Amino acid sequence: MAILSSIIAWSSQQLRAQNIKQIGDAEQIHQRTWSTVWRIPTERGDYFAKQTSGFARFEPALADFLQRVYPPSAPQIVAIDSENGWMLMPDAGTRLRESLVASLDWSYWETILPQYAQLQIVVIPYTETLCNLHIPDRRLTTFTDQFANLVQQRSNFALFSDAQYQQLHDSVSIVREKVTALASLPIPQSLHHGDLHDANIFYTPQPDSTPQYRFYDWGDASLSHPFFSLRTAYVSAEIRFGLPENDFQLHRLRDAYLPAWSAYASHDDLQRAFALASQVWAISSMFSWYTAIDHMTNSDKEAHAHVLSSLAEELLSALTQT
Repeated sequence: MAILSSIIAWSSQQLRAQNIKQIGDAEQIHQRTWSTVWRIPTERGDYFAKQTSGFARFEPALADFLQRVYPPSAPQIVAIDSENGWMLMPDAGTRLRESLVASLDWSYWETILPQYAQLQIVVIPYTETLCNLHIPDRRLTTFTDQFANLVQQRSNFALFSDAQYQQLHDSVSIVREKVTALASLPIPQSLHHGDLHDANIFYTPQPDSTPQYRFYDWGDASLSHPFFSLRTAYVSAEIRFGLPENDFQLHRLRDAYLPAWSAYASHDDLQRAFALASQVWAISSMFSWYTAIDHMTNSDKEAHAHVLSSLAEELLSALTQT
């Protein structure tokens, strides 16, 4: 209750400072152990107060940084309180999810992904700044060692048989080879969203021009290989378009995304890097889920006990692909 009264009071104060009149009480619309969101009605439409904690506490400072260095695709932020993990945002517009429910049109993703890649490219020079924001460092130099440490904890894969767990344990050396090969290619590491699905992408429809998309909910972000972000985009598209895993149509996302990186590598190297990244990107999701599960209540932990094993199965399957 103290957090609620504090963040709502702070949000009301920020709105008054910008001469925005609040016309109703704040309503809680989202709650997780690490983040809670309230809707605040105002004379200028809804505003949203978000409180972050634990592993996601860096999100307000990251969102503010992105708004400063690349405002076209960054979350719109009215105010932040980094010490408390608070931020205040105006309504972001239309969610991609609702647009895809209304019309299963690939052109949405084909427009979005070059814009997302451009954001990743813009922040490449700011690695030190991002580290200072306490974003998890999962760059390729330590990626495999972090994976090995995760695998060593047998309890993370309690649903695995001993044979399955041994296969996962043995995969560490293969992952190291893949990651070393990926690191040898000339694509710089950058900001990885970690949860790039169709409910975290917003836009304001433009009748006479291509809309500019904005990317929200950066609580799973990390410094890592930029191509890892497409794993969640692939899963999101699979669900929305009703496709089987690894369906050939998903290559449309890859082909929309990769050209933005052509200044860094040849077409062949980009294709090679993407193939390598797709073989190990499940590990990046394992890191995010491990962190999230660690911050859940016991009942939620039980409900999500299968996730790491499922992602490990995805990894083992991907490592057999050429």
